[in-house]
Amino acid sequence: MRRDLMNILYSKLPNGERHVLPNKKVSGIEQDDVSVTVTCVDGSVFKGDILIGCDGVHSVVRRLVVEQANPPPPNPGSEYRGLFGSCPLPEGLAPCNITETHDRDIVFMILCSHDTAFWLISNRKDKLDSQRYTAEDIQALVDKYKDHSVAPGAKVTFKDLWEARNTDPSPGMYDYNEGIAEKWYKGRVVIVGDAAHRVGFVLLFFLSLFPF
Repeated sequence: MRRDLMNILYSKLPNGERHVLPNKKVSGIEQDDVSVTVTCVDGSVFKGDILIGCDGVHSVVRRLVVEQANPPPPNPGSEYRGLFGSCPLPEGLAPCNITETHDRDIVFMILCSHDTAFWLISNRKDKLDSQRYTAEDIQALVDKYKDHSVAPGAKVTFKDLWEARNTDPSPGMYDYNEGIAEKWYKGRVVIVGDAAHRVGFVLLFFLSLFPF
């Protein structure tokens, strides 16, 4: 689990409570020839030699600094979305294996450990847009594909995975925000990761196998 990895990394970081400051929201960034100053909504101010913005697809650093000189083209929206979740390894799925099931406009990918099935359901959307999804939106997708087989020999259906789903953390559904920033830096500020190169999900290329 990602949270377990983050806990491990944090526990090994010397003086982590001093260097990792949660619940900060950047409101302003200023720079000169020798330094960068970051101001947060709560009034706190931080100064350093450089600023690295690894703050995701909705990067504040990119918006406040890099895009000022290079405004991006209008966002065309997202063509695909993904439903992520996990459950105890069901009978019918081999441990330490990857299973993919393809159909029109949908791909079921299941990555199995010894005791857990991590699944990603990639779905082509009805219209090109970007949105945030509610529990009702997720349930509508589940209801549509609940009887679809997700394992060789139709041994396991998506309903089996969903009904056994782990709720800590709960499944989530997100748009695949793709795109590449035309410029990745300005002065002493640089953006990295999804802030610069939005790929949505590293396994997105499997969507090219859809029989459109």
